Amino acid sequence: MRKTKLKFKSIKLEKNNLLLILLFSCLVLFLMFYRLGTLTIMLSNGEARTIKFASFHYLINHPLNLPLNLLRLIIFKIFNNSSNFIVRLPSVIFGILTIIGFYYLLSLWHTFKNSLLTLVLFMTSAFLLHVTRLANYEVLYLFSMTYGLLGYGLITKYSDNKYVYYLNLFLLGLFITIPGLIWLSLLMAWLEKDLLKKVFQKLKLINKLLSIILLVIWIPLMFITSLANHNIKQWLGLPADFPRLILMLKQFPAVGVHLLIRGPEYPTLWLGKAPLLDAFSLAMLIIGSYFYIVHYKNKRSQLIGYLLVLSIILIGLNPKNSFSLILPLAYILIAMGLTYLNFLWQKTFPKNPIARSISLLILVFCVLLASAYNLKAYFIAWPNSPSTFIVFNKKV
Repeated sequence: MRKTKLKFKSIKLEKNNLLLILLFSCLVLFLMFYRLGTLTIMLSNGEARTIKFASFHYLINHPLNLPLNLLRLIIFKIFNNSSNFIVRLPSVIFGILTIIGFYYLLSLWHTFKNSLLTLVLFMTSAFLLHVTRLANYEVLYLFSMTYGLLGYGLITKYSDNKYVYYLNLFLLGLFITIPGLIWLSLLMAWLEKDLLKKVFQKLKLINKLLSIILLVIWIPLMFITSLANHNIKQWLGLPADFPRLILMLKQFPAVGVHLLIRGPEYPTLWLGKAPLLDAFSLAMLIIGSYFYIVHYKNKRSQLIGYLLVLSIILIGLNPKNSFSLILPLAYILIAMGLTYLNFLWQKTFPKNPIARSISLLILVFCVLLASAYNLKAYFIAWPNSPSTFIVFNKKV
């Protein structure tokens, strides 16, 4: 099979793109806050339970999911958890941070045009809106995978920057506090070890000691606390009781089935049995996957492959590990699908501006159509589904 010669590249943000960034920022805020407290009149059981976790005593004795529980504690102390809006606000903040981080990641690896098209698909994804606008812990997995990818992208591009180095150490420590993500932290540390070592060797002694403390102190702290609370398996992302082998083997292909064919029957987070990806996104995912498979020797291809395998193992072993781990990886593949499609089109019509304009119009139309489908599914179909009324039955 002949390999294409499409090169990986990054771009710098131009001044004339700032208006578009501003418009997209307004769109993000609209998507995150529109009817946040009223899309469902009541809370789900899971959302209602999170309210009791917002206490200093609980935070000290149960540091799992520390980032979100800490933010909840702060927000509930300031505003008092007296409404659906306030209860869901911490998840929305992590959702906004995730979208910002995902865009910056795209801008490192793709052109401005393809980054924006992918961003529209990502932030209007029905599953992303479900995860980021409900008071649950799913958003932490979405956030962690996005920033794990971003940390890798930054340190490979700015390998001599000590601030990027410290950011990566902070992220690796943060992941350890989330159930199951110690494996993500260890995998990213292994993939980045040469780059981290390069910066570490240039640091002063006091900064080297600080680096070691930042990276290592979390593991014994979380292990001892989890052991004391008898939830060591939860911290490691393992099921409380391992199912029979035949049942476990069925759970692994279910990850792909939910993404591509039939979604999970989980009315709190999804509508019916629709697949998590729309038809256009699925087509771009297949094209992007083809490109990365053909270029399997590229470090970015290997990174995505490692993370996909880890995510499938974690979700397959224990379905309580959030499916949102897969979402950023899926949209990275979709971004490459768009990029590769553009590359092939421009290769076919290298000097025809009309043909290039037509290709852009077609892609914009398809992206808008896919976004409209997802927004309708989330904002109209899901809240009016009978199963949604059944599971959202708790008052603040």
